[in-house]
Amino acid sequence: MSGGDNSRGSNPVNVQNVQDSPFPTGVVLDESNYPLWSQLMKMRIGAQNKSGFLTGKVVKPTTNEKALEAWITDDNKVRSWLIDSMSPTLMRRFIRLKTAAEIWDAVSKTFYDGSDETQLFELNRKTFITRQNGCPIPTYYNELVSLFQEIDTRMNDNGNNVEATVAVNKALSRFRVHIFLAGLDPDINQVRSESLRKDPPLSLEACYAYIRKDLNQRQVMDPIPIEPDNVVNIATRNRPGKTKGSNEKGGNNFVCTHCGESGHSKLRCYEIIGYPDWWDFSKKPRKKLPQSQATVATSSQNQEGSPSCCSYLYESGCDICELSKNKRISYTPSECKASNPVAVIHSGVWGSAPNETPNGAQYFVTFIDECTRMMWVSLIKHKSEVFNAFKELHILIKDEFRRNIHTLQSDNGVEYVSLEMGNYCKMNPIRHQTSCARTPQQNGLAE
Repeated sequence: MSGGDNSRGSNPVNVQNVQDSPFPTGVVLDESNYPLWSQLMKMRIGAQNKSGFLTGKVVKPTTNEKALEAWITDDNKVRSWLIDSMSPTLMRRFIRLKTAAEIWDAVSKTFYDGSDETQLFELNRKTFITRQNGCPIPTYYNELVSLFQEIDTRMNDNGNNVEATVAVNKALSRFRVHIFLAGLDPDINQVRSESLRKDPPLSLEACYAYIRKDLNQRQVMDPIPIEPDNVVNIATRNRPGKTKGSNEKGGNNFVCTHCGESGHSKLRCYEIIGYPDWWDFSKKPRKKLPQSQATVATSSQNQEGSPSCCSYLYESGCDICELSKNKRISYTPSECKASNPVAVIHSGVWGSAPNETPNGAQYFVTFIDECTRMMWVSLIKHKSEVFNAFKELHILIKDEFRRNIHTLQSDNGVEYVSLEMGNYCKMNPIRHQTSCARTPQQNGLAE
């Protein structure tokens, strides 16, 4: 037993009382950082269960000597935490105050006055002039949020009218979203417009997350630029006759079943697809084939036309030639989606059909909910009946779902941009968004 006790004593465990140990503040109080320092000290001292010594709620006892000694010890701890977190100049100013509450009040009166309109004006001015100016979006967002939080700390809220307070905070939140969006760089105009059209409106945090997500997607989806020299090199490597497998003896084991030559297959035999312009018949003349095979080769060349790079590329699969035939770049699919049902409705018209329905309808119009992808289809005789179909759908949604359509997305067809459709959308109110001319991709959900 004694040996076991000695072994334990040889490895002592140091136990330190957390309340007696000084805690690092990370911020030293000077003439300019009181708002940050005060918030940090409140958290640190509150975590030690000593907030009452700052506010004066823990009253100094007058009768019980043991309680008085304990109070003096705890108050000195809080005083030392406050003084240790100050610059040397401020230490000399506040160290002679007798209690922690006196130090806290003196510092507050020195650096902060909640009714100081000059400080509040300066903070608001900074929010108005803060711009991204090419810096990363997280840096710009964090700078704005710190200003907003300091403004909230300085603003007085009596809390007499709860409804009025909620309304003011809601309006203030929208105002700050507009400040954040206004300070972004011009290359984010598109996503800025999309965030303003969101229904319900995005909060400041949600707006920042939406823009940052779009920026990350654009960085991933941006194509890698191809240098012109690289394109020339690729085309040179794919030139016919210089590639293994041509009619020149090269490095493969193909044997043509048509002409009997090695180095190529029947699919790439020049006797069938035709000789290219660069072929030198003086060095290697045409093969003398039987009449039947020569007829096949001649007819094939007449049908296919004169040999060119395309006949070769059809077999080898040249990516450069395929991409050069594209008329436009592909549209990336939109990931925008309404958060509430029937808030955004996409619509499109199909027709005319070759055969009529028993009721004489040759067209149908679709209405698709962006949130749930639920679709309503109405058969119509003429495109001019689109307005009546939309009006009936709007009444149906209000009666059954107790909701209103906020946005109608369609193309620029005459049936959608009519005067009666415009007046109806203004009266309800419904925002009518239309795609650009000859760009059906922007109305892709309906198309």
